[in-house]
Amino acid sequence: MDRFPEKQVTIDFFKAVWPAFAAQAVILLVPLFFQEFSLQSGTRSVWMVIFRFLRLSVFLLVPILFLRRILALAGSLFQIGARELVQIRQESMEKISPLKNWLLRPLQGIGVSMLVATKLIVLLEIYSGEGIAASVFLPPPMFSLQRFFVTAAMAFAVSLVLSSLWTLEDLGIRLYNRKTREIRKIGKYFGLILPLVLGFYGLMSLSHTHATAMAIRYFIMMAMILYPPFLILNVFHAFYINRNENRLLTVLRVKAKMAL
Repeated sequence: MDRFPEKQVTIDFFKAVWPAFAAQAVILLVPLFFQEFSLQSGTRSVWMVIFRFLRLSVFLLVPILFLRRILALAGSLFQIGARELVQIRQESMEKISPLKNWLLRPLQGIGVSMLVATKLIVLLEIYSGEGIAASVFLPPPMFSLQRFFVTAAMAFAVSLVLSSLWTLEDLGIRLYNRKTREIRKIGKYFGLILPLVLGFYGLMSLSHTHATAMAIRYFIMMAMILYPPFLILNVFHAFYINRNENRLLTVLRVKAKMAL
């Protein structure tokens, strides 16, 4: 049974994602002065920016539909032998946290995306035997079907990984060993700093034809592009978890609730 009326949930959701629309409004103005954000100049770039925002948001949100199946598989894998999953609730999920949902998790998504992208491009470099500039991260001047599918696949994978880890974190899921009585946090080292730093370093390492300052500029531009979709993803995820907590605990086969 839903905790809140549908109308109120919708209102609360749009209140929670207003920073994404504010950031997107700023991004809409940037191409009017800086062509690099859309590789088109003037007002013609506006529709491209809007379409890119909607496309990325959809790519990131679709994996939520598969979250239960992934968690069901994870629940089976984590409970092999003497291990089992337990729930330790530390805080309420009723409210959106500006620090976590508007800053830390969008940055985490950006870092993981950049890390995955750089690893993919390293493989392309090995295959082609040529260096690839950091500017390859930026949107192309014309629609590319190949790039469309690559972007969709990357966004799907990143979203699925992040959504799964966020779910375990938000529900307070821990891995408990019945023999040693040890409790571990799943994804302990998958924090904010590591993926962000590695993604930034990977981008700079790919910049064979540009100076470091230009690579940093490209990183900032990509961060601005990715921030609104990732903010919408993690806010939507928070609402989804809040409304489906019991169902998710069931598919995870959580056997006990423990207090700190």
